[in-house]
Amino acid sequence: MTTRAVLRQVEPGNDAVCVHCRTAVKFAARTHPQQVIANVYVDGAWDRVEHYHEVCYLEAGAPYGEASPASSHSSRSAPAGD
Repeated sequence: MTTRAVLRQVEPGNDAVCVHCRTAVKFAARTHPQQVIANVYVDGAWDRVEHYHEVCYLEAGAPYGEASPASSHSSRSAPAGD
């Protein structure tokens, strides 16, 4: 398995913290913000999940490559690395 990034809408109740700026990735009904989620693999084994504000991911130099857009099904149906 390799690490990849996925772009998804921030959902209500999200409690993730951006690893780049260290602030909450918050839902906002009017702006519908996006977040980048990456399942991080180390030596082929899952290690952790990292969350980024969409802008922060770009500022960090897209450490896991270009973020793939979310698929047409619910973002809750599969982890980012599947």
